[in-house]
Amino acid sequence: MSKRKANTFTAALTVVTLWTVAFFFSLLFIDCVNNSGHDIATPRRTAYPRIEIYDSVYLPIESMPINIEVNAHTILQEDSLRDNSDGSRWINIMYPGYNATLHCTFTPVNATTVGTVTGNRNERMSLNAGDLTSELTEITTPHGTTGRILTTPESTVTPLQFIATDNRSWVFSGALYLTRQHTGNIDSIAPILHSVRRDIVHSIRNLRQK
Repeated sequence: MSKRKANTFTAALTVVTLWTVAFFFSLLFIDCVNNSGHDIATPRRTAYPRIEIYDSVYLPIESMPINIEVNAHTILQEDSLRDNSDGSRWINIMYPGYNATLHCTFTPVNATTVGTVTGNRNERMSLNAGDLTSELTEITTPHGTTGRILTTPESTVTPLQFIATDNRSWVFSGALYLTRQHTGNIDSIAPILHSVRRDIVHSIRNLRQK
């Protein structure tokens, strides 16, 4: 082999070697970058505990003057059924699995007082909801009961409120109160709201004089 050809071959071999080395280091660099990316902390969505939803099984509250059916898995506080001078009663329906309580009021009315009582209840519902976005559901039953359910998901203290009446002799109203552990966790209370709202709809549709 001539000296000129030998020099050309050596130069070509050198170029190939340099490209090979450069390619190897580029792969090594890319791998390092990719691996380092796994060490970068990225925010993850908060995982909330799975809530076991109560079955839709209902029982009447025997001591009430009207037919009121509540979820069979709830608990009535022992001292929550109290008679007052005007005949009104406070009923606390507890949902232990949800850490929530539905505080309800039964108020006897007549043609003179029904407007005042329902007006006060509706005003209280509006004040509790504030300026937050709410969904209003209206119900009319064959028994002559009219009801309103106000759902305010962003209100993690009183996200559910309702009022129902026969427009003659009684008004039944209430609000769902959640424990502090739910405060600020809108996603975590969604199944609770759906379940309790289902129970309220059932109760309103079955409210009637005994």
